[in-house]
Amino acid sequence: MNTYVNSLETKFKDNAKIPTPLEGESYFYRHQPVKFKVVIEGTTMKEYSATGKIYLTDKRFMFIAQEPSTDFETFHVILRDVISSMRSPPPRFKKKKVFSVRINMGNDVFIISLRYKNKHLEDKKIFEDYLTMLLRV
Repeated sequence: MNTYVNSLETKFKDNAKIPTPLEGESYFYRHQPVKFKVVIEGTTMKEYSATGKIYLTDKRFMFIAQEPSTDFETFHVILRDVISSMRSPPPRFKKKKVFSVRINMGNDVFIISLRYKNKHLEDKKIFEDYLTMLLRV
C-alpha cells in the first residue's frame, strides 16, 4: 500500500514540482487545482486528501499536493497494474463537480474522488474521457 502514497519521484521545473517521467511516457492530461481524495480499503481504512495537480499519462495516474501535509504529498497508480475499475457514484449534492472511481490493484483497492470547480467542468469531462479510454472504466 505505501508504494502508492508519497513515493512518486518528482523534480522541480519552473518553481513547481512535477513527476519525473518514465521512459517513453506520453502525457495526456494535467489539471490544477483539483480537490483530490483517496480512500484505501483494507484491514485498516486510510484516507488522504489535498488540493493540487493531477496528471494522466499512458502509463500512470498521479497527484501532487500544492501544500503537502506531514503525511500526504503525492499519490500515483501504474495503469497496467489495475486489475479492474468501476465508476463510483459521487455525493448527490456535488454530482456535477465530482468524479469518483474504485480501482482494484489486487491486494489494494482505492476509491479516488476528484472535485473540480464549476468553471472547470469541461476539464472534468476531458479527464473522464481519457481515463475511460485508458482503463475502460
